[in-house]
Amino acid sequence: PGHGGIPRHLPVTGTSWAVRAPMPTPRSGLVAIAIGAKIYALGGSDAAGNPLATVEIYDTSSNTWTTVTGLGIAGPRADFCTVSPDSQHVPLVGGHDNLGETTAVPISDLLDLTIVGQFANAMPTVQDGHPACVQVGSGSTAQVYALGGSAASGGPVDANSLLDWRTGTWSSAPVLPAAREGVTGAALNGEVYALGGRDGTGVDVTANEVYDPATGLWRTRAALPAPR
Repeated sequence: PGHGGIPRHLPVTGTSWAVRAPMPTPRSGLVAIAIGAKIYALGGSDAAGNPLATVEIYDTSSNTWTTVTGLGIAGPRADFCTVSPDSQHVPLVGGHDNLGETTAVPISDLLDLTIVGQFANAMPTVQDGHPACVQVGSGSTAQVYALGGSAASGGPVDANSLLDWRTGTWSSAPVLPAAREGVTGAALNGEVYALGGRDGTGVDVTANEVYDPATGLWRTRAALPAPR
């Protein structure tokens, strides 16, 4: 990904990329979330690796960016994840702040597009290193799973942290079959998929594991064609 600020757009029905208006602030390790016709670019790190609290909004209809000065996130944050359970509130999950990974704490904040707040309790464990956020359900019944990531001292974790959107509280769910960071995830038919990532030896993996919230069990599915 690097630290460039030029977004590229691939139409769902197209076969080529189009270059759009560049993001005002070059950064990596950020997250982006689409709400309506706008994309919110949150946090990330600058070229020197310093976490940022920057919030910039891209309007897809006008191809323009706005730097938000009154809606900064709670503090500098990078390598975290997010979803939007109700198209208004955005949980900022895991990652690390400007104190660095070695002093990271289980952090989670709530950005509701007008104010910044805190959840009722902190995440059960540190999940830096780009954990995956996966949302099952929507609105007040949404459940948000934070999968994998890295520990404060470095190295991948097998954490599976669960945010109950109705109560705003965190708890621990059954852990991943194998620890890994940089994992990505998806929800399908009420189940949670954990795909790829990097293991404790620094090697990319082909893992494809599925968690069923109804049974509390993980199962292994067909591996990715290539490690990543």
